[in-house]
Amino acid sequence: MVGLMDASLKGRRALVTGAADGLGKAFALALAHAGADVAVCDISSSVSAVADELKAIGVKTYSAVADVANEKQIKKFVDDAAIAL
Repeated sequence: MVGLMDASLKGRRALVTGAADGLGKAFALALAHAGADVAVCDISSSVSAVADELKAIGVKTYSAVADVANEKQIKKFVDDAAIAL
């Protein structure tokens, strides 16, 4: 079985919610280390610092402050991420 860190995600794109800290941040970083371009959002503006970490890894990234409970905010996040990545 191939683990996530053994798999190449180069050329893939991922969206991660709740990415400002905890598991969301850990997933975003793992995806980036595997080569995926990653869009991140959170209700906290500190999500932009996570985007900076992702850029330092060398992948494309997009970040936004968005609440997953708000349909308009999430639709905008997904639409903007699709353009940015």
